[in-house]
Amino acid sequence: MLTVIDNHSVDLDLIGHGPLLDVGCRGFAMCKFFINLGRGNRVIGMDPDRGLVPPPGVEYLQMGLCSSPQETAHLVLEADPEARYVTFGKHQPDRPSLQVTCLTLPQLMLQYKVDSFDLIKLNAEGVEFDILNNLFEPVAKQIVVSFHEHTAARRGRAAVDALVSRLGKWYNVARHEWDERYCAGMNAWDTVLVRR
Repeated sequence: MLTVIDNHSVDLDLIGHGPLLDVGCRGFAMCKFFINLGRGNRVIGMDPDRGLVPPPGVEYLQMGLCSSPQETAHLVLEADPEARYVTFGKHQPDRPSLQVTCLTLPQLMLQYKVDSFDLIKLNAEGVEFDILNNLFEPVAKQIVVSFHEHTAARRGRAAVDALVSRLGKWYNVARHEWDERYCAGMNAWDTVLVRR
């Protein structure tokens, strides 16, 4: 049975005592939920935006997650902080931004000595497709993801569905429905992949 935490469905039965990764942790709602759950999970929150104050018990990384090592990454400072996103390569001078640090998932797991997560939440404003597309092994008991097809990194429904299908070699799809939310059109806002 799935429980909704901060607009993301999670299978709580799969949460043991392993580490949890919250990518796009602004507001720290999911981090706080698992800290308060009291199972002793190591909770790692990632967000490249400045000025975020993590709650006690959260290992906060002020950086983004990327699909491959990048020389230059910028956080585009949209007026709505919930819509800020990371771009790679050449900076767009007409958009206010900050240069930020990013790690790949393998770099993060190596640096923080994690073999596998109990949960990875990806809410990365368009980068999540590339992160998942570059997986070469299962990295978590479950992955919950909001695809952001309304951003500049549009792939289209067929590409997102094909990626979810490809990940089926490691993960069962517990949820993957398209709906309209946040005045941003149709999207797979709440996809849940559960390790086979």
